[in-house]
This record gives sequence, structure tokens and C-alpha cells, in this order.
Amino acid sequence: MNWLRPFERKIVYGALIVALLIPLFHLGQPASLDSSGNVRSGGYLALARQEHGLSQASLGEIDPASESMRLATLGLRGVAANLLWTKANEYKKKEDWDNLSAALNQITKLQPNFITVWEFQSHNLSYNVSAEFDDFRYRYHWVKKGIDFLIQGTLYNAKEPRLYHTVGWYFGQKIGRADEHRQFRDLFRHDRDYHATLRPYVDIESPEACSRHDQLPDNWLVGRLWYIKAQAIVDSGIRPLRGKSPLVFHSDRPKSFMNHAEAIEEEGHFGEVARAAWADGHREWMEFGNREIPSSWGINIRLNDYARVAEDVARWEAQLLSLAPQAREQIEKERREALTDEERQLLDTPLEQRIMRFTESQWQKVMEIEARMRISDEDICRRVPSDKRVDAERITRKLTSARTLLDRIDRYRNQVNFVYWKTRCEAEQTDMALQARQLMYQARRDWDRGNLEKTKEDLDRAWDLWAQLFEQYPNLKEDLAATDLKRSMELYRLTLSQLGEELPVNFKLKWLFDAISQQEAVTQDYVPIQSSPAPSGEAGAKP
Repeated sequence: MNWLRPFERKIVYGALIVALLIPLFHLGQPASLDSSGNVRSGGYLALARQEHGLSQASLGEIDPASESMRLATLGLRGVAANLLWTKANEYKKKEDWDNLSAALNQITKLQPNFITVWEFQSHNLSYNVSAEFDDFRYRYHWVKKGIDFLIQGTLYNAKEPRLYHTVGWYFGQKIGRADEHRQFRDLFRHDRDYHATLRPYVDIESPEACSRHDQLPDNWLVGRLWYIKAQAIVDSGIRPLRGKSPLVFHSDRPKSFMNHAEAIEEEGHFGEVARAAWADGHREWMEFGNREIPSSWGINIRLNDYARVAEDVARWEAQLLSLAPQAREQIEKERREALTDEERQLLDTPLEQRIMRFTESQWQKVMEIEARMRISDEDICRRVPSDKRVDAERITRKLTSARTLLDRIDRYRNQVNFVYWKTRCEAEQTDMALQARQLMYQARRDWDRGNLEKTKEDLDRAWDLWAQLFEQYPNLKEDLAATDLKRSMELYRLTLSQLGEELPVNFKLKWLFDAISQQEAVTQDYVPIQSSPAPSGEAGAKP
């Protein structure tokens, strides 16, 4: 009977193996997709990978190179990826772009869900490798390769909003802000082959992607479509936003409209086309202001709530002061009487004289005095009669909370220059701004043609319009003049020099002229601005 025991054991082992194969089959069966790309069937693990965005291949779509590398590492993919990442950093320091590209491509095969490597390699191709070529058309080619690489990363990480946002950033900033941006934008508008490549991902021929004046795809507007895809993932709650400020993340979408408006005006398109572009920017900027933004304080805030919260602060302040009408004046009088004669003299010194005469120690002393003189809500609350103290304490708590919220909203608004861009969109839609922009454009064309008198005439008319705009929108004065108007003022200064004329006595923007005059002579730095993009057939054309 002993000879039966091995045979019996084999039967038992075989039955156990068959029994184990059944759950393994249900757990590990690969996923298959239907014609629309949705998961049709698959095992538990395959469905879980699909649900969490961790599957790199479906049945019939396996990447042989990637799978072979993973098998060859014997489960040490993370270690291998770390070693390759170290080598990639070394190659970057040595500016060895070929080996850097090879190392990063290997990492994507080992760890397709390693988000940083997709961003790193796309930046390498679009910024570092493209800069190695002199012809702008070759540079444009490598910019596209970097974007294509990043789009490939979105296929492996379909639920990662940061990658979609970075694609939008490259379409906008790399094509629209590069030194060759005029040539890049022209090439992109007429690049039908690349439009066909992008068609499966965004509606490249939709009105939202095309400029109104020529009905061709615009890089800023196409980038905005990718921002929308990124926002949709975040808003759906599928994947939280990681590694990027929510404030900046959501502000880039409306800024695309504004950048588009600036670009078409630089290229000579004004009137209703430009007005509509700025109106689009204003509309989306206000929508951004109404969006709930997660803050670092653990609460959501809306930038447009600033006015409402400021009204709450004013209302609570009035209610608190109504309980002790003379409290603020009494406290201020008592604290001023407690100051020494020297301290009162320092405190009463006008700001202009402080700037001219005060030493560092005097400034520190004044700051200490002003801190002691500052009256808080709690100081006023303590002066309220005892029978009204409970109401005063309640109002003080609400006032403190409202002040805190107001301060936080103000900080976030300042980070994205919210008020400036809101006002800028409003101002740029006015007839004065549109006419001033067109006059500055005409002046650059007149300069290129050598017509100095007409250049001066156009700019004089433009400055009169800008002076009126600054009176109507004073908070535009510093930022807009320091950036957007600077080059036109340099052209005006150079034109006057060539004509042998002095600045008009009644020049309304003398403060801007003086600021430019203090810089290095523009005759050495000024490059005449072309009035239209250089044709893509001109090899080696410079911006």
C-alpha cells in the first residue's frame, strides 16, 4: 500500500495547483479595451491599475522594450531608475545632451509613472537641445519634440494634471516667449502636419484654438486647451494637484487669452479682434477670481471676495466704535502724552524729511514708536463699558477673523497681480488703448522705413492717449510703463536724438522719459522691430 502514497500526493498537489490557477486567472488577467478605448474586461489587478492610472499597457498594446527592461531588473526597477537619474544629472552638468536623452528615455521605460522625468526630458529637448541650432526652423522642430515627449507622458499618466498643465505652458511660453517667438508663432500657425498630430488630443480646429483674424491655430489658445484638460482632472477630484501652487495653476488659463491679445497686437491686429481677445481675458480672469482656491492656511478663498470682506471689516469696526465712540482718541492722546519730547519730534517728522535726513538708528526708533502708538481692536474693546463688554468681545472676534481673511486674500491677489490684470483687461478694451497701440505699431513701421518725422508724430499722439489712460487707470502706471511701453519710449528717445530735437516742454510722460534716459544709451542696444513676422522660408532669420 506504500506505493500508493506518492501517487496520492501527486493527485493532491495537482488538484491544489488547478485550484490556485482559478483565482490567479481572475486576479492577473490582462485588461482589454473596446473600440472607444474603455476597459471591456480584465482581472482584478488590471482593473485596479486602470482605475488608479497605473497601467502602462493593455492587451495587445504592450511595449516590448519596456517590459523586457522591467524583467531584466529582477524587481529592482526603483534602484535602476535611481542610478539612471544620478547619471542623468551628471550628463546635464556636462551638457552631454545625447547621453542625457538616452538615460531619461531608459527611466521612462522603467518607471513610466515617474512624473519628474517626463518634465525633465521635455525641458531638455525644448530648451537645451533646441538652443544648439542656429536656424530657427530646427529649433522649432526640437521644441515640438519636447512637447511631443511630454504628451506621450500624459498617455502613461492620464490622470496627472501637472503634466497636462506643463504641456499648455510649453505651447504658450516656449513658442510665444522665445527670442524667435515671431517665427515660432508663424511656423506653428501654418504647421498642418503638426496640427494633424495634435488633433487626437485637442480640438485644434475649433474657434477656441484659432485666432479670429486668420482662423489659424494660435499657440496661446492651444495651450489654453491643455490648461482646461488639467483643470478638469483637478475639479473632478480624480487626482489632487501636487507640486504646483493652485493659485498659479488656475491663473494660467485666463492669462493665455491676455498673452494672445498682446501677441496679435504686436503683429498688427487691432480693432474689434484685439478688443474681443482682451474681453475674453477679462471674462476668464473674473471667473478665476470667483473660483475657490485652496490656500496654505487650510481654507478655500476667492480672490473676488476681497471687496465683500473689506465691507465686513468696515461694518464691524463701526459697530465696535459705536460702543466706545471716544476710545480711539483717548488711547491715542494717552500714548502720545507718554512719549518723550524727542520721540514726539521723530514721530511728527514728515516722511520726505525722514528719507532725506534720518539715520538707520532713527528709522528703527520711529518704527518702535509707531508700533507703540498702534491701536488694536482689543485696546478699544477694553474701553467699552462693562454692560456692553460681551457684545464688544463678540464683535472683536468677528473683526479679527475678517481682518485675517482680508489679509490672506490680499496676499494671494498680490501673488498673481490680480488687480493689475483686471484693470489692464478693462483698459485695453477702450478705444484710447486700441488707438494708442495702433499708433505705436505704425511708428515702428515708419522707423523701419526711415521716416523719422512720421515716427515722432505717431508716438506723440500715442503718448497723449496713454497719459489720458493713466489718469483714468492710475494703478496701471508703474507696471505697464516699466514693461510694455519701455521699448516704444526708447524708440521715441532715439527718434528725437536723430532729429536733433529736445523733449517737448509740455510732454505728459516725462517721468517715463527720464527713467529711460538714465539707462545705457539705446543707440547701442536698439534693434529695429519688424512690423510682421519673418516668412518661414528665410533660413537663419533672427527675431
